[in-house]
Amino acid sequence: MFFPFSTDAPVYYWPYATVGLIIANVLAFLAVDIGQLSLDPWILQYGQGLHPEQWILSPFMHAGWGHLIGNMIFLWVFGLVVEGKLGPAKFLPIYLLTATAQSALEQAVMLGATGGGSLGASSAIYGLMAIAAVWAPENSIQFFYWIAFYMGVTDIPILGVAALYVGLDLAIAGLWTGLLGQGITSGVLHLMGAVVGLPLGVFLLKRGVVDCEGWDFFSRYFGDDKPKTKAKSKAAIAKENAAQEAAAAERAAKDAKRQSDSLQAARQQIGVYLQASNPVAAATLYQKLRGGGLRLEPAALHQIAKGLQAAGHWRELAPILSELIEAAPQAADPLRVTLAHVCVTKLERPGRALELLANVNAERLTDKQRSAAKGVLKAARAMQSEGVVELDDGGW
Repeated sequence: MFFPFSTDAPVYYWPYATVGLIIANVLAFLAVDIGQLSLDPWILQYGQGLHPEQWILSPFMHAGWGHLIGNMIFLWVFGLVVEGKLGPAKFLPIYLLTATAQSALEQAVMLGATGGGSLGASSAIYGLMAIAAVWAPENSIQFFYWIAFYMGVTDIPILGVAALYVGLDLAIAGLWTGLLGQGITSGVLHLMGAVVGLPLGVFLLKRGVVDCEGWDFFSRYFGDDKPKTKAKSKAAIAKENAAQEAAAAERAAKDAKRQSDSLQAARQQIGVYLQASNPVAAATLYQKLRGGGLRLEPAALHQIAKGLQAAGHWRELAPILSELIEAAPQAADPLRVTLAHVCVTKLERPGRALELLANVNAERLTDKQRSAAKGVLKAARAMQSEGVVELDDGGW
């Protein structure tokens, strides 16, 4: 078992026409198979004159399920390449032109026959294969194979696929006709499709109907300006984008892990400073890394604040108290009074002290704390009346 299923050629249009042709072939076959339609009009008759209606109908009929399925598989993959570059509006008339032109040529060649006929999409598909070989010779067709106990997927360049099938048909035709003296073979009929499709593909390319981005047969093997990288299909681009997103996510995860490890190390170092009774170093390291995402638990902040207050480092104490207030604003009235006191007595920030006291709920304070708050309020107003000017940039 050996059949194609996909391609890495750029597909700029979804193959609506190709799918429609497959459906039309299947429906026509079923209609004849169940007796709803007569088979006779669908056969390209030999030796009975020229019949244009047979040129159109015969490519849509098949001799059996195997014949139908095999042709539809190849119609799908080569239609994907050709329609993927043209779009359905241009692809459909090109397919029908190839099919009818080959049928007309075949019936004309066989006018002298005494009988017989043919049917099937094989010759039209050979025409598509020839066009694909001109437009995308180095892009690949993905084939599934199952040989004995071995199965897998392999890629074959489109030009190689075309050469293989044309070569086989020529060899069989030579053996059948030349050595055995028999009549025309189906391979010769297939080659008639390629004979029609090849010049059509070249004509459309040279007239600029299709843009192969420098990857067509003539540019690759006879052109001076050859692209260095193969044009990418939408599937390949999507795969690359997914890989880039996955790589970016992995880098982000690694960066987050490194940052987390760094912050954890900083927390441990702050703990070492506190154990060594060095709250200034702990506060300095914390303020340095706080912008990078470091946060300490309230217990550690209280410990730092207590050490800074005991050591008289008021400028370092103010932002620690402010963070404690932000962490629990509903229970921070005593801390507001303490910070307001520091603002007035140590930092000459009467305006900031008044802001803090304005948010204090006196009912949550002890008598001693309320008395202290009144003293700080009086002192702050006095400082302002004396003309103390502070630069309030929002920081400490």
